[in-house]
Amino acid sequence: MRQIEFAGRLLGTGIAFACIFFGGGVLAVTLLPVLAILPGHRQERARRTIHHAFRVYIAILRLLHLITLRTSGLDKLDRATGRMIVA
Repeated sequence: MRQIEFAGRLLGTGIAFACIFFGGGVLAVTLLPVLAILPGHRQERARRTIHHAFRVYIAILRLLHLITLRTSGLDKLDRATGRMIVA
């Protein structure tokens, strides 16, 4: 049973690395250059795109049962505009 669990985690980890590698490549080669061409707030669009890409990546990690995500104190983050949060 332990070997099956290990194999599942190993496969999930491989899938996660492939997602971040290929997903980053797709963003860098296709979507981000298109966003740079469009008029308007380029940095804000790029920031939102990266934000959503990481949300999808976290969802994939949770779906593969590689991480468990718990949040607390989200009300404090509402006042943290313009700051980088490192956890």
